[in-house]
Amino acid sequence: MKNRSLYPIKTVSEKTGLSTFIIRAWENRYKAISPSRTDSNRRLYCEKDIQRLQYLHEAIKQGHTISSIAGLTTVQLQELLQINSVSAEAGFQDMSSLTEFLNGCLEAVENLDNQKLESELLSASVSAPQQVVLDKLIIPLMIKIGDYWKSGRFRVTHEHLATQVVKNYLMNVVNSYRQIENAPVLVVSTPNGQKHEIGALLGAVVGASEGWKPVYLGPDLPAEEIAFAAQKLNAKAIMLNVVYPEDDPRLIEEVRKIIKCDSVNAGVILTGKGINFYSDKFTEAGAFLVNTPAELRTTLENIRK
Repeated sequence: MKNRSLYPIKTVSEKTGLSTFIIRAWENRYKAISPSRTDSNRRLYCEKDIQRLQYLHEAIKQGHTISSIAGLTTVQLQELLQINSVSAEAGFQDMSSLTEFLNGCLEAVENLDNQKLESELLSASVSAPQQVVLDKLIIPLMIKIGDYWKSGRFRVTHEHLATQVVKNYLMNVVNSYRQIENAPVLVVSTPNGQKHEIGALLGAVVGASEGWKPVYLGPDLPAEEIAFAAQKLNAKAIMLNVVYPEDDPRLIEEVRKIIKCDSVNAGVILTGKGINFYSDKFTEAGAFLVNTPAELRTTLENIRK
């Protein structure tokens, strides 16, 4: 073989412990893998193909069926097997590089250089696991920008430029997950009056990584519109992000409207730093309050069950 990184099916069978019959069946019947082909139509598998087959094999050993996991991305299979973001972060040692990326992002925002900001985010995503980038770069970046805006160092223009670039980045991350057939729908938005959307998009990324189908509606929507979308899509969960203010009585009523809507049969999840100002009222209304990505994953799992 000219390319030593490609292997015939017999070699792959030996490496994975799967019979050639099973490998072909997973490819043809379930589309679980897509090997390349030679001119004579022989299958050739790369290292990533072999790794994916090994993950599928291990998941089946744990009791999953091939029909239920074939559509998962490799990242989702890793998370299913608990080779997840926690272990990824624990194993990632070069945190100093993320500090450099953070400084580069802030410099790009200060100079209104959207292309450099996008380049810094993409470079970081190659250098570190996805969840590490979200937790250690995206979230600190948006907090810093908010702090700089409050202190007068940044203008509204800086915040808007950064939000647009980060929004596009997060949407691309969400869209990179292959949607599983019949995946539960997660409607994502912010309530009426809540215009900041990065937290909502971070929640959409978590939902996608957990095998949900996130449908992002955009920010600042009335309760009636969110409820309509949830009913129309037969959503299993609604996730709303709340930032501020801390004393808006309309916000509580908006959440209550969604929860009490007879046509909506979905769990309502509230995220964001603003939820703690309303925690008693939100909990009393029947909403799930989550403060971290880990809590969101657990809540989505419980709702799904």
